[in-house]
Amino acid sequence: MFRNDWFGRFPFFEAVPDAGTLFDRLLQERPVYATRAYPPLNVREDPDRIEVMAEIPGIDPNTLDVKVQDNTLLIRGSRTPDEEGGKLLRRERQRGAFQREVALPAKVDHHQVEAEYRLGILTITMPKAAEARPHVIKIKSA
Repeated sequence: MFRNDWFGRFPFFEAVPDAGTLFDRLLQERPVYATRAYPPLNVREDPDRIEVMAEIPGIDPNTLDVKVQDNTLLIRGSRTPDEEGGKLLRRERQRGAFQREVALPAKVDHHQVEAEYRLGILTITMPKAAEARPHVIKIKSA
């Protein structure tokens, strides 16, 4: 355990015998998502679109809320606890409400945004607005 490797070097944890155990308990019970953004995602951009892939396994896609406003994508949802009885020894699966905002690198066509949920991955495809797409300018020769 973490305490064995690190705590022995500091006299505080020897002077207060329960401090190490308490700290271990806090580390075990702290939600994993508390230290990083949830859901984890990848953002890709090509000349015509922006694609966001969010990893949200075990969620009913009908409970997810996806919105694009201005240049921001908002993903919101909630995971209900799966309490099946018995004593819970470790909790690492995220539960409760979550929200993730992503600043988009270009304007998108809000009316053409599509979202698909498959195998725990939410894929949001957003075509870029016409003014955000690169325009090829042909050069005339004289």
